Amino acid sequence: MKNIKPITSLRETTQALLERKRRPRFIRTMVMAGVTTLILIATALVSPDRAESQPPPPPSKPAQTPIDGGLGLLAAAGGAYAVKKLRDREKR
Repeated sequence: MKNIKPITSLRETTQALLERKRRPRFIRTMVMAGVTTLILIATALVSPDRAESQPPPPPSKPAQTPIDGGLGLLAAAGGAYAVKKLRDREKR
């Protein structure tokens, strides 16, 4: 058996788990994934109000735009132009 010394601090524990010479890469990766998972779970438990927030209210109805003189003048000008083109075609 190897001589195993007791680990006394968190720093020594972390260094022992992540030590490259003694631990394969897979174990280091799994330790880091576990730490990341614990951090995410702790964050979710600390801020439950964000997880249960209500969706924003639906937007209000847009204001209706009245069809007034501008659009009427545009339609009248288009109609007059069409009549002019039809008369010019009949003259040829």
